[in-house]
Parts: sequence; C-alpha cells; structure tokens
Amino acid sequence: MKKSVIVLVVLFVAVGVFANFRSSLSGYVRPTEDDIEKLVPPTVDGYTFRPGQGDRNHSYKMDEVTYEMLKPFGIVGRTYLKNDEIIDAVLIASDDPDSFHDQEWCFRGQDWTINSREVVQIPTKEFGNIPFVQLNMTNKNGITTYAMFTFKGPESKFFSSFSDMWLDFTVRGLMGGVPPQGSFYRFIAGNQAVTKEKLEAFAANYVDETHRFSKGKV
Repeated sequence: MKKSVIVLVVLFVAVGVFANFRSSLSGYVRPTEDDIEKLVPPTVDGYTFRPGQGDRNHSYKMDEVTYEMLKPFGIVGRTYLKNDEIIDAVLIASDDPDSFHDQEWCFRGQDWTINSREVVQIPTKEFGNIPFVQLNMTNKNGITTYAMFTFKGPESKFFSSFSDMWLDFTVRGLMGGVPPQGSFYRFIAGNQAVTKEKLEAFAANYVDETHRFSKGKV
C-alpha cells in the first residue's frame, strides 16, 4: 500500500513538471473562462438558458473556493428553461484532470441523500452510447430529483468513473505535444416537470449540441 502511494505521488510530480516544461516549449496558452463560455450553446433542443446578473453568459457563478480548489479553464453554470421544465447544467473544462471530481461527494456535502445510483448508457448522435452516472436523490426539504454526470477525456472518450478518466488523461498527457483537455458535464432536473427520461434526452442533446457549437473544442 505504501509503495503504491509513493508511486502515485511521484507520478503526480512528474506530470506537473512535464506539463510546465512542455507548455513553455510549445507556446501553449491556457484558455480562459471567457473563451469557454462562448463555446457552450445558449439553446438546446428547445430549452433556452436564463442569464444571471453580471456575466450574462452564466445563470450563476460558483464560489471562489471552488475555483481555487479546481483551477479549471472555466465553469459554466446555466439554468435551461422550456415551458414549465427547468434543468440545471454545469460544464467544467480544463487541461488538468485534478480539476474534475466525483460529483457524489458534492451532493452529499450539500445535504442530498442519494437513494440510488446506476451507470446508464445514453445514446448520442456524435459519440454513440456514452456512460453517465445517474442518481436519484432527496434533499433536506424532502424534494426528490434526478441528477446525471459524465467525464469527457482527451480524444472525446467518455467515462462514468473519475479514476478511469484521470488515468487516461494522465497517460495521454505524457504522450502529447501540448496539454490534453477534458470536460465534466453535470445535469439536475430542476422540478417535477422534468422526468428521468426528459433529463436523459436533454443530457444527450446538450453533449451533441456543445460538440457542434464549439466545433469539438469542449
């Protein structure tokens, strides 16, 4: 066990040193949140996002602690509306696998009780079936809803497991000329009008439309 931990620590350090050295040689410039938010579609299959105050490309912003912990390119939080349906969507983009995490821990930290968890295969037009973690959960006020998330690693490979995405991301990062990039997609049904099936359809359309709208950049 101790030996495995040492190996992982050495790997973390090696990846960080290599990434910094490679970036200085290649002239790589890290994208900003302004760059990322312009790549996320404002409408998805009839749903339109509601701009918040301040930055009109977001419905809301994460707190500074989240940005400081994850250090991503950017986090785009949007609330999409269609008729009486509300869906919350978050996209995180980064060139560092440690910018991503298992969302279940965040839900539990926000007083959600997870009633069920399963990995489901969601069909998309651009990528075929992709794996999503699907949760049924209840908050402290007794409201029950569905949530889904997936990780998009380098070369548009999707993962339901953070550890699998991290390993693939790290290996490809050591092989490439510039830092690889990945994304995290998370969706929550915002009210009872959004069924599990509607959330699944939105998630698939969001992934497809984001790929099309960004020309494959996120």
